[in-house]
Amino acid sequence: MTLNLALLVFVAGGMGSVLRWLFGFWSQWPSLAVNVLGSLLIGAAYGWAISRESSPHLFTHVVMAGFLGGFTTFSAFSLELLNYIRSDAHFKAIQYGIFSVALSLLAVAIGFYSIKILSR
Repeated sequence: MTLNLALLVFVAGGMGSVLRWLFGFWSQWPSLAVNVLGSLLIGAAYGWAISRESSPHLFTHVVMAGFLGGFTTFSAFSLELLNYIRSDAHFKAIQYGIFSVALSLLAVAIGFYSIKILSR
């Protein structure tokens, strides 16, 4: 690992984190929106990276680990879920948890297989 690569990952992670923060202003359920979109993007990025003979080192670290790692997080999801539970909105908590996991899994599969199909 080089210092330059670490700095690029750091900057990309910061950019992803700021974009994630902005989703708080644009969405009623920001973590759900971010996790689904982030899952779609990381699925596509992963599909693209492994479709190459040798996965691009810079792309994998900067885009996937840095930007998308800063953009997507389940820590905010967990806090939102806890707040629904704490406010006795149990059905909403269950609904939110199921939608977050199911839609993110679906999105990562769509992103991955879309790139796999397009790479043929």
